[in-house]
Amino acid sequence: MSVNVFVKAIPQVEFSALKPDDRGIPGWHSVFVDSSVEMAHIADAALDVFHSTEAIDVLDDFDFEVWFGGELLEANNDHESYSLSEMGSM
Repeated sequence: MSVNVFVKAIPQVEFSALKPDDRGIPGWHSVFVDSSVEMAHIADAALDVFHSTEAIDVLDDFDFEVWFGGELLEANNDHESYSLSEMGSM
């Protein structure tokens, strides 16, 4: 079983300044996170799944938000990147 979470990719530069391969990244992306993931780590898992699925040439050109049930979730600063990348799908 999984929960549907949304990752919003927000460009921090003008669209024309994005690398050509990154121009499909801005906007909302649906991510399914395994329901066994604790609520405190849903944002971490969603970002790990997103980043392991979507190749981004210039990561600094974007900010990312994670939304679940109409609420903005906060990622944990001490989270080890990609450690939850197997806990969901896109």
